[in-house]
Order: sequence, then C-alpha cells, then structure tokens
Amino acid sequence: MTIPAGQSRVFTVPGTVPDDASEHGYTYVECDFGPAGGLVDGFPSVSDFVKVGNGTADTYGSIYVDRNENGWQDPEGEHLTGVSFSLVDPKTGQVVATATGGGEHGWAHFNNIPRGLYAVKVNGPYEVKTKWYVSTRSPGWAVEVVPVNAPGGAQPEPKKIPPVVHKADTDLALTGANVTGLGAFGVLALLVGGASVYFGRRRTA
Repeated sequence: MTIPAGQSRVFTVPGTVPDDASEHGYTYVECDFGPAGGLVDGFPSVSDFVKVGNGTADTYGSIYVDRNENGWQDPEGEHLTGVSFSLVDPKTGQVVATATGGGEHGWAHFNNIPRGLYAVKVNGPYEVKTKWYVSTRSPGWAVEVVPVNAPGGAQPEPKKIPPVVHKADTDLALTGANVTGLGAFGVLALLVGGASVYFGRRRTA
C-alpha cells in the first residue's frame, strides 16, 4: 500500500501471552514494515514489552571495559571490581537493586528482585556503552562500559529492545510480529506518518 505524505495508518497485531511468560517476567513483541524480501532498515518499526506476573528471581552479572577493543570481554583483566552498579526498571526508571562487582569474574549478585528486564546504571566514573537490557532469566550477563567522557562516549539506545545481552529471536508465524523467546502480547498499534513511504506486505525481521 501507499501512505500519502502527511497521513497515517494504524495497524493491529494480535497475539497471545504464553503460559510460561511469568517465568521470564515479561513478554515482547516487534513489528516492522517494508518490501517483501528486502531489508527493513529505514522503514517504520515498533517494539515493546510488557511485564507479566509477580515472581522474583536471583541474577548476577558484571561490567567490563574492552581495553584492547577486540569487541569481546576477555577472560582476564577487563571486568571491573569495586564499582557498584544498579538494575533499573526501564518502564518506571526506578532503581530496583544495587550491588558491587567482585571476585575472579567481577560478578555482582542481585537477589530476590522482580523477574523481568532491566537497564544497567553504573554508580561511578563509567557509563554503559550501548544500553542493552539484561534479563533475570539469563544470569551471568556482562555489560560493556566506558569511562565517562571517553572519546565516542556512550552509544544511543538501540531502536529495538533486546531481552538479554545476547539477542535470540523467534518468529510468530502469520502475524507479522517478531517476539523474543516468549511470543506476542495484546494489541499493538503502529502509527506511521511524515513523508510518503511505500510499503510491501507485512514481514518479520
């Protein structure tokens, strides 16, 4: 279809919350539009997640500086110890728990917190380089940080919401939605406007 400049269209994507969503504490949905078989970069897209259930969980993770800039956390010498960092509810901005990394791997432990996704906030002279969300379902995560005011600085928030540090996507057939590990939820409305944009059929990333 063609969307004339200055007009908008609303699309509804139905889905079902999986029975085991409460074990993760959330469910996630993503929808994008573009030509069939083509790249979706630059085309309209929307994604979001919703909390599910009231369960609690323990999780742990670390923060590290990629000192040799090889794109990975090396086993030795890159994790930070003695620096506290917090898990922040991305929906409310509330700090849920704070801990300090220590030990051989720089692990910080967060116990008995609500299950779900969290942003990481460093309480020291560092900031998260790329603002991923971590999941209580996947302990042992590692988040790269850079010194405050470092060249290049922190990177903008990704357009899409990853559920854990390492993303794994699962397609929801026939709905045009892409969900991460859990399935789609509720009803999602996408508002598309601005310049004239030509769309093909609905597709997943």
